[in-house]
Amino acid sequence: MTVLNRLKSILDLAKPVIKDAPFADVIKLISRHDVIPFDVTDIAHLALLDRIDQAMKACVARVRREPIVTSRPNEAGNKIEKPLAEELERAGLEVRDILNARGKKQATGYPDLLVCHNGVLAYLECKTYSAKNRTSGNRSFYFSPSETFKVTQTGHHLLAAFELEQIEVNGVKGRAPVSFTLTDLSGLTCTLKLEFNASNKALYDPRAVLLKG
Repeated sequence: MTVLNRLKSILDLAKPVIKDAPFADVIKLISRHDVIPFDVTDIAHLALLDRIDQAMKACVARVRREPIVTSRPNEAGNKIEKPLAEELERAGLEVRDILNARGKKQATGYPDLLVCHNGVLAYLECKTYSAKNRTSGNRSFYFSPSETFKVTQTGHHLLAAFELEQIEVNGVKGRAPVSFTLTDLSGLTCTLKLEFNASNKALYDPRAVLLKG
């Protein structure tokens, strides 16, 4: 089948945009593992929640003492992952290495962390935002199916988010949290948007260049 025919068959089966796709069902389709809803009446779930609460509070205090220095606000989310992981361990949680579907460690892609307490597993995604962007409709969370998808176990899926502000500590300007939110992603709905893309190598192919200056 030619590439064009394959494209036609895909577009015939799926709309370019699909809204309100259940996150839990999509994860199950991609990974074959269930997303467990958080139950605030379950003692084991509450024990995990209590330790995450301790860790996120400690992370806020820690980063306010040592602000995140970055020229790009979007990078703050990546940089808060390490102190959060360390505080999760101090709170008595086991922070496990995430192995992808091929059994390899992988830093990029959803999710960021995997924690465990008394057999209760939870994947954690770390995010940061500013107060003015909290209710923005712009895309801020995404994941893609792949042969190296990082979800390989059944568990909770939680979003650990920190609202950041700019502060200065001992003459050092940076970003630090003013508050945090932990969200259960089991009821999240997502939007699928089909996308065609190309690399710089393809865009700047010498055979296609018409002018250079």
